[in-house]
Amino acid sequence: LPLTWRLALRRLAIRLWARLRGCKQLHDPFFGYKVDLTALADGLSLDDAWEVLLDGLSFRAESPIRAHIRQLFKRPEFSEQLRQLFDILSAGSPRLSIDEFERFSQGIRGRLHVLLHTGSRVPLAEATFEELKWMRENFDAIFPEERPLDRDIFPGFAKLILLRRVIRTLVQSVGLEPLRQGLQQPMVIEVTVDLGMHADPVRLHTVTPRTAKVPSTGQGLSLIDEADNDCCTESASPHGSSQ
Repeated sequence: LPLTWRLALRRLAIRLWARLRGCKQLHDPFFGYKVDLTALADGLSLDDAWEVLLDGLSFRAESPIRAHIRQLFKRPEFSEQLRQLFDILSAGSPRLSIDEFERFSQGIRGRLHVLLHTGSRVPLAEATFEELKWMRENFDAIFPEERPLDRDIFPGFAKLILLRRVIRTLVQSVGLEPLRQGLQQPMVIEVTVDLGMHADPVRLHTVTPRTAKVPSTGQGLSLIDEADNDCCTESASPHGSSQ
């Protein structure tokens, strides 16, 4: 099926599942769009939750950024690193509490800049008081006893949180509508999750494609080959090494 059809079917499945389960819809505390996060945690793959975020923000189905994120997030080694992060956070517990989730959220740091223009660096947005308050108020609804934030669910949810933080940073820098239309220049994104307590941080370093349409072809540029940029090697490593 075409990508636009698959996205439409996924949105329909989420709405139907929510209706059958009687799940309430939650408003994102920053972006304001509605999405049934309890439905996502209740049988629909949370690995695709980041796509629902982009749907809610009206990103084009054919946007090159979706393909780039999909390629990055599908890497088995990245998911495994996030599971190891869960093990550190949970300290042997089969599920994360809201306090442990907040520790993860507050450990996210990073910066963004236009490729080859390091002077344009912008720090990654941090979790706000309103966002943490919203999560405390809704954590049990999103992850009740029968659907806990466990080791299997955490990687998909962590990817959603990481992507949301990057998008919020870009929205605050350039605005949502320009971001929807596409970036004129590739972006270097560096994200670190550092929990302290002598634990090795998880590092994610990637270069996005140019997502604005090229006038001569009407198409976005293809994914950048990071191997051509010595200073911009894509990695996702708890030890910060390039892969």
